[in-house]
Amino acid sequence: MNKAQVEGSISIGYIMDEAAKFASFYFKEGDQTLPLKEKRNEVYLDDIVDDDMFGIFKPLGNAIGAEGKRYLADNEYTAAHLYILMNCQEVQPFIDVFITEKRKQFPNLNDEVVNVVMEQEFPSWFEKYVHNRANKISNHYIRTIARGPLREVRTYNGYCVNGFKFHTESYGSYRATDNTGVCIKGSVYNETESDYYGTLVEVIELEFEALPVKRTVLFKCEWFDPTPHIGIVVHPRYKLVDVHGKKRFNKYEPFVLAVQASQVYYCEYPGRTGHRKDWKAVCKIKARAQIDIPASQSTDVIEPAFQNDENDVIIEAVVGDEDVLLVASSEMDTSGDVDVDEHLIDHEEETSDEEEFENDVTTSEEEDEPDLDDSDENE
Repeated sequence: MNKAQVEGSISIGYIMDEAAKFASFYFKEGDQTLPLKEKRNEVYLDDIVDDDMFGIFKPLGNAIGAEGKRYLADNEYTAAHLYILMNCQEVQPFIDVFITEKRKQFPNLNDEVVNVVMEQEFPSWFEKYVHNRANKISNHYIRTIARGPLREVRTYNGYCVNGFKFHTESYGSYRATDNTGVCIKGSVYNETESDYYGTLVEVIELEFEALPVKRTVLFKCEWFDPTPHIGIVVHPRYKLVDVHGKKRFNKYEPFVLAVQASQVYYCEYPGRTGHRKDWKAVCKIKARAQIDIPASQSTDVIEPAFQNDENDVIIEAVVGDEDVLLVASSEMDTSGDVDVDEHLIDHEEETSDEEEFENDVTTSEEEDEPDLDDSDENE
């Protein structure tokens, strides 16, 4: 650390930035503060005018690198549209209607078959249902998302979202840092399903027709095999995760929403031989400029810090013949008489009696001692 110029210290600079960032969460809206400089991997978004816009269309990140354009293949278009529908909160009521109709037609369908039928038939059923005048669906965003996105998409080399900076494999292969690892939370945690781990292949921005402009960003990823004990191993006690580097997910589901992704790093085990030569350890990355708050704590109400010194009141009282300082809470009424505990008075009286007894004993001992000077004179 540079003691002559503390501001020149990198470590002190980071600490001060983090402290200022943390303190900013306790200011109310409208308080005058200095503007914060945009840090790495942080995204500052403008206010969205349309409050009715679906959350899936709201921009929550920034693209990195030059912009490219291409057209989606048929399988890519189908997978992208289906994933957007399945992960749009406003479409969930229509999914429930579709499942109810299928179960009425085929009462013996189990959940696995229902999922397969939904992947194959729901997009076309949803478009017909929304544009059927008898159903009276007038919401502009519902009608637009039912038609699907445009075939032409924009592509980028990276994306900043959720406090992470992601790079595609092709863009990050020649860089000293590795920002290609992607992790998606599993919907169910049991013996057959956990988190999904993969690498980022491409950043795709889809646009939907008609105004206002509606865009959403997807990550096209290559996933490792999530089968327990085959493609992924989780330590039962320490929850450390290993993935098999040569096993891939056998189902074509390459797309996820960019806002759902968190970043991981895959660390290879040393040595080229042994049973771990093809396995990689998963290291989860902590997002920058984000504070981990437990879900059980409410962030709406912030309790003030407890300051005992400022709330206490010192009262002078007389106990026996001595002055005593009593500490009372500021909530007490100190204008009237103060009741003093009788036990305290009794304790003080007992103490004074003991002192008097000790003085008497000392005096008596002094009186019993013979006077040597007087005895010498008598002799």
